[in-house]
Amino acid sequence: MQGAFNMSLFDLFDSDNENIEELKIDDKVYVEYQGESYIGTVHSIYNNKETVNVIFDNMHTAFHISKVKKV
Repeated sequence: MQGAFNMSLFDLFDSDNENIEELKIDDKVYVEYQGESYIGTVHSIYNNKETVNVIFDNMHTAFHISKVKKV
């Protein structure tokens, strides 16, 4: 029997996240929260463009820019 492994969509993206500068309010983004994957909407960007507030699945949560991928 083969061992199981976890893989997220972030594993498929380049680690330097080339789309960071392109994020804008209302963009659709991919995020992972508590082990689940979501598509959400950028609500605000702050902290020297290092923190992104994303609304998804009736939640409003802040993420470091490296943990958000534009869809």
